[in-house]
Amino acid sequence: MTVHVLAWGPFALSAVATLWLYRGLPESRSEWIAHLLASGSIVTLSFLAGPWALTSVYLRYLLLGLFAAAAIYSSRKLKRGRTSSVDRLKLWKGRLLVPGCLVLVFSSLTVWIIFPVSRKQTILECTFPLRDGVY
Repeated sequence: MTVHVLAWGPFALSAVATLWLYRGLPESRSEWIAHLLASGSIVTLSFLAGPWALTSVYLRYLLLGLFAAAAIYSSRKLKRGRTSSVDRLKLWKGRLLVPGCLVLVFSSLTVWIIFPVSRKQTILECTFPLRDGVY
């Protein structure tokens, strides 16, 4: 059971993020960019950190293609209007808070995966008992 959750978890997370971008109805360009960055950071983390050996290596490239298609489609649905200052305040308070938090969390996890914190580790030197064929 746990193996299946770990194997399909990155796929499901990427699919939900891509579907969120595809089905979203942004009211402004800044909201669309926030949703694009949030779902993009989730897809990037899943692409880099997912155990793709259990599902399929080619599935990760399919998810990138689906994400690109969802980004193009959602950009075409974008409303081409200006918002008033009252609407902008409401937008920054509510509609950009969740995507902003997602961007911070998943981008920091992605950076942590790309640039791991490495410490100098001492190597344990062991002699092989059958060196030169003698015990």
